[in-house]
Parts: sequence; C-alpha cells; structure tokens
Amino acid sequence: MPAWKGIIGRGFRAAEFKDYVSTLRFTDWRPQFAVVHNTSAPRLSQWHSHPGAVRMRNLESYYRDQQRWSAGPHLFIADDLIWVFTPLTTSGVHSPSWNGVSWGIELVGEYDEEPFNAGVRENAVDALAALLSWRGLDPETLRFHKEDPGTTHTHCPGRNVDKADLIARIKARMAGDNHGEHAPHDNYLDIGERSTGAGASEGAYMLRSSLLSADPVIRQIAAVDLVLLPPATSRRVDGIATIQRALNRLAEAAGMGAKIDFGAGDKHLGFYGPQTIKAIKAFQRLAEVEEDGSIGDDTLQALDGRLATLEAGGQSPTTGAASAIVQPPSNNGGGTGKVSGLDVIVQIAAQSSIARYDWNDRGVAPLGYTKGMALVYARLYCRLTSAQPDEFVLAMAQKSTGNANRDALEWYAVEYQAAGMDNSQSGVPTLRHLFVMMMGLGMMESSGKYCEGLYKPDGNTTADTAEAGLFQTSYNARSRNKKQMEALFDSYQKNPTSVFLSIFKERKPGQVVSCSSDDAINYGQGAGRTYQKLTKEIPEFAAEFTAIALRSMAGGGPGKGHWGPINKRQVEIVAACDEMFQAVEKAVDEQKLCSAFA
Repeated sequence: MPAWKGIIGRGFRAAEFKDYVSTLRFTDWRPQFAVVHNTSAPRLSQWHSHPGAVRMRNLESYYRDQQRWSAGPHLFIADDLIWVFTPLTTSGVHSPSWNGVSWGIELVGEYDEEPFNAGVRENAVDALAALLSWRGLDPETLRFHKEDPGTTHTHCPGRNVDKADLIARIKARMAGDNHGEHAPHDNYLDIGERSTGAGASEGAYMLRSSLLSADPVIRQIAAVDLVLLPPATSRRVDGIATIQRALNRLAEAAGMGAKIDFGAGDKHLGFYGPQTIKAIKAFQRLAEVEEDGSIGDDTLQALDGRLATLEAGGQSPTTGAASAIVQPPSNNGGGTGKVSGLDVIVQIAAQSSIARYDWNDRGVAPLGYTKGMALVYARLYCRLTSAQPDEFVLAMAQKSTGNANRDALEWYAVEYQAAGMDNSQSGVPTLRHLFVMMMGLGMMESSGKYCEGLYKPDGNTTADTAEAGLFQTSYNARSRNKKQMEALFDSYQKNPTSVFLSIFKERKPGQVVSCSSDDAINYGQGAGRTYQKLTKEIPEFAAEFTAIALRSMAGGGPGKGHWGPINKRQVEIVAACDEMFQAVEKAVDEQKLCSAFA
C-alpha cells in the first residue's frame, strides 16, 4: 500500500480560499492544469447530511483504506464551501492519465441528471480562478474528466456542466481580480512583468554562475521577460534566498555592496524585506544599473557576471543544499584532489530536486536510481553530440514520429506540450525528454530498483515475455524494431560488464537496494533468458533497450503497447527531471567530460 499523503480537511468561503492559496508555496510539484469531476455520489442533497469535517474524514477513509490510494482529489466544491482535501502543493489521485500533472476538482452533485447548481458553479469559478492565477495558467488549459483517454468515466462531470461557459466565467473572474487583464501573472513565483522601457534587454540570457543557474526561479527570470519584485511587506519569496547568497558572496569576496544579516539560525534567509532591498540597491549602484531594489535582467546579468568571474578564478560561491546543483565534490575519493567526470554527474544528480521528489504512489526514488540515470543520460548525450553518433542513440533522439500507436513521445504529446517540452525536432531536447519519461516509467514499474524481477501476477514466464529490470521491459519489446534492438543486445552480450551498477545499487547513503531470491530468477531458455539476466545486471543496457523500445513499441491506449503505465498515461512527466538532465548537459560541455564516458 503506498504511503498516504494526508489531507487538509478544511472548508473555505471563496474569499477565504483565495487568501489561503496565497499563503502556499510549491516545492518540486508543478500542476499544469485542473481537471473537473463531479462526485455523482454523494449528490448535493446528500452532501449536507453530515457536517463537512465528518465528510472529509469519511472520504479520507474511503480513498486511503478502501481504494488504498496514496491520495484523492484536491478540492470538493459544494454550494456553501470549498473543501481542500489533498494538499494543493502535491499530486493527487483522480484521473488516470493526468494525476501527476494536474489538480483534481470535484463538483458535489450528479450533473448528468440534475441541473448544475448555481452555488456550486460560483464557488467552482472562484476556486479555479484563484488556483489558475496563483499558478499562472490560462483557463483554456482546463479539462473535464471525460476527456482523459485513460478513464472509463466518459460523462464526468456531467452533460449539464458546460465547459465553454465555465471557462468564460473563470476568465471574467480573473479579469476582474487583475484589473481587467485576462493574462494571468505567475504569482506563485512572486514574479511580475518586466518593464519594456529603456534599459530592458531583449531575449533570454544564459546564466554562467553555478549558484544562480541552479535556481529554477532565477533561470526563469533569465529566460523570459519577468522580474522579481519586492513585496509590499517583508515575506518569503521564491528565489530571493539565492539572490541573498549571491550578494553576500560578492560583499565578502569583492567588497561589492552590503552584506545581509540572516539572524540566528538564518531565520531571515529567503525573506524579501528592507535589508535585502537595501543590499540589492547597493549592488545596483556599484554595478551602474537602475537602483530599484528589484531583480530584472540588468541586475541579474551584472550579478551573474561577477559571480562567474569569481568562480572562474577558483573561488566558489557560498551555496546551500537547494542551490548547489552543479558544484562537483571536492575530490573523487582517491586522494588526488581531482574530480572525475563521473563524480561531477553523480553530484549533480544527488543535489537535484528530483532526487527528493515524491513520485506518485511510489515515494522518493532510490538515490542510486537518480544518479545512475543521470550517468546513462550523460553517456548518451556524449554519443549523440559526437562527430559520428551511433544508430542506437539516433533512434532514441529522432523527432516525434506522429504515430501514437507506437511512439510513446507522440502518445504523450499533450502532456509534453503542457510541460513545454517540444519533440518536433531530432536531437538533444528530444533525447532529454525521452529520459524524463523514462525516469517516471522506472518509478512506476520497479520503484527504481535495478534488480526487479518478474511481476508474477501477470503470468509472463516465457523467455520472451518475462519482464525484468528497472523498466520491466521484456525481450519481445524488440518486435517492431527487431534488427536494431537485437544488435544492441548482442553488443552488451559480448561485453557483459556494467560501468554504473554500483551506482544503481545505492538506496540512500550507507544503504543498498534489496533484491530478493525471486528477483534473481530468469525464465525460459536462449536469448530471452540471457536478456533478463543482462537487464538486471547492466542497468545501462536496460535503459538503452527501453529507450529504443519506447519509440516503437509504446502508446495506443489501454490494452495496447508494451507498458501498462504508458498505455494508461500514469507516468509522470516532471520538469525537475528535465532540469537535472540540462544541468548534466551543461557540466559535460563546460568541463569537457565526454572522455570520462568513452
């Protein structure tokens, strides 16, 4: 039974809900849209037969103890209150294809048979307007449960709920809240629009310092026309802790600006208040940029340039655990004081946010899984960007084929589009996005255990059909690309040695992944049996074989393709994976690490 994520269990009136939302902060999970359902049972008339708090406890028992899920929907919306069930900052369970990327919103009632209740509708409009504004999402992203290709609830939320009308009402509510502007601001990041007046720069800026480039909020400011604005009153603001560390580093090492005092236990770290604004203005004055206390592109470029200069001179900025994503370890354990290419990638993975991500129904991945996948990706990245990329990596990195019955990237086109991941061109981005999917697939199929054996209830015990390894891929996954995948198998069979196995074995520091005697069993005879053995002993082979198979043997919907979680769209597409793999690419390029993977 997966770990239960808990509930909030509180009811809010519309204005109270908006205030409640404004206090929340995301960590690793980023919902990309909301999915609207109706409860059907209970109906609205039945809902009020119990006090709301009792209703929440009953629903918790239903989802946790009867359904044995890790969570339920996020909101239950009645005609009087908006009830928060699953925390809004973590993924829920409500729609098979979209659990990992969306909020689940339950309208209390049976709206296939009864009219859409006006009180429920108005509370839904208020709740959705607050959520979408907070996340910076367009109301047009809204989806109904019946639109999920993996669901059997083909009428939910009911024929009497008009999607176009609901979206129009949400837009109007958001426009009223934002003084007539329909375009929502990304308020959850505390980011406002950048001035387009004199001095504003055009286009994206590529960050060079390791401290700033590790923070996703700062990267967003650098990439698009946004600015980090000081709030009206001192409070925590995403991204400001990294700016504070950067300012203090420059104040200490180069005498640029005023140092910020975080107080005992760093209690003021991350607060955007008068002391921080004063330090920003002091730096801006010395850097000869507009002295306004905000973080826009001019200030960011000046700050980044000076930090990069310090780092290039051998002085590393002071970093915390959240921002030290691309800093290598001090040595490689051999006493030489040098850092190997593998150590650099392992450190990036260990300090990435995906290493701490709570995967839907699976929890946090074994640390070795995240590290190992980063290493496998680094090696494939080097092969793809070499003068003569091999046929295997080219097959993985080819653009989306347009065949949703075979190509997992095409089958997941909507999810990739929602995540801002374009697979229309062959090359590095498509390879990276494939590995984003594979990170989620491995967690769904084996919980990141390299040695996972056959899932016995499926009864697939022949040499060709027995599932094995990280992705529970069987040898018959080669059937639509037989020549190439058998050639890959032959190349590993001739040299059955893993470079990364010791990495994949790590569960957490000081602990190893446990493998049972049943996991070690291989079924059948011949090539299929050997394949099962290799895929559990050489996880990089399991990853490469699966990567090619995903481009030819996946998709098509329930009952088709090779992997159930792919068919049902249960695999999470997580932006933090993409961020880790981009950090890997950057380290490989800047530190010329490809020789470590030769």
